[in-house]
Amino acid sequence: MVFSAGAHGTGRDKTTAIDGRGLEKAAAAAARAGVSRFVLVSVFPDALRAYEPGTGRVTAGPAVECDVAAHADAAPHEPALSRVIVELTGGETPVAEAVARHASS
Repeated sequence: MVFSAGAHGTGRDKTTAIDGRGLEKAAAAAARAGVSRFVLVSVFPDALRAYEPGTGRVTAGPAVECDVAAHADAAPHEPALSRVIVELTGGETPVAEAVARHASS
């Protein structure tokens, strides 16, 4: 099962409901259904800085959504990839190779 949600800065209450309690409900439902693999797609806590007052300056680059989706698709098929945090950024390594490499580390 792959779980991905985001309140996108709609306020602490909605963020807690969606990103917190929603995740808890999904994980509990997966356990009841006997799902053996659960992949959480999320951001690091410091990414919340995007919801704070800005500076008017940014670092811009190509979007990585395709890479995230491809990794979320590949990760459940790699049994050795378990209980780890994987930070995704743009790069040159094919997704399947990166997943396999990370699983063996």
